[in-house]
Amino acid sequence: MAEISLLDISQDNKPIKLNLSRIISSGTIILYIWSLPYLAKIGFAEKGSTSISEFVSNAHATGAMAVLSFTPLTLMWEYQDIRVVTVCTEKGKRVLYYTLVAYQWFYGGFLVCTVNYVPLWLHMLMVVSFCISFVIHSIMTMNYTKPSKCGQYQLIVGILSCVCMPFSKGLWFWVCECVGLSMIMLFTPTEILLNY
Repeated sequence: MAEISLLDISQDNKPIKLNLSRIISSGTIILYIWSLPYLAKIGFAEKGSTSISEFVSNAHATGAMAVLSFTPLTLMWEYQDIRVVTVCTEKGKRVLYYTLVAYQWFYGGFLVCTVNYVPLWLHMLMVVSFCISFVIHSIMTMNYTKPSKCGQYQLIVGILSCVCMPFSKGLWFWVCECVGLSMIMLFTPTEILLNY
């Protein structure tokens, strides 16, 4: 299995490495969310949906989203732990830790509180909190870690897609969600590939 050495930081004389297959597997969640209308046609996701929440509002579609999200979310933690050690102040380390915790907690809340199984207010609270925590974490990431230009563009596009969602109707809402989530999931692998 091919590995990419991120930094020359040793823990017990072992460099920290990330497996290349884990970086590539971050793309599977992106393929999944963009395939949801097709998956609805074949009965895997919910038919007649206009948002990721609606498409994944059954056990198997939600489970698939959770499983496919695992690797990119874990990669975010690993990369942040390594990156923060080398570039951040103590304040930056704390801010990025808590904004990533909030982002992942509300992402989990979004998966747990699916649109058809909890009161709408609870689902909306999780979705809005997830979007806000993504925007805050992205801004703090750009502020404290100085990502590559490509990484900055990805975060900005992700933020803009979140801003556009309240003004989007029908499948355009789903498109905004997919663009935003794609940017979230692409950011870490892109930064690793461009910088290390």
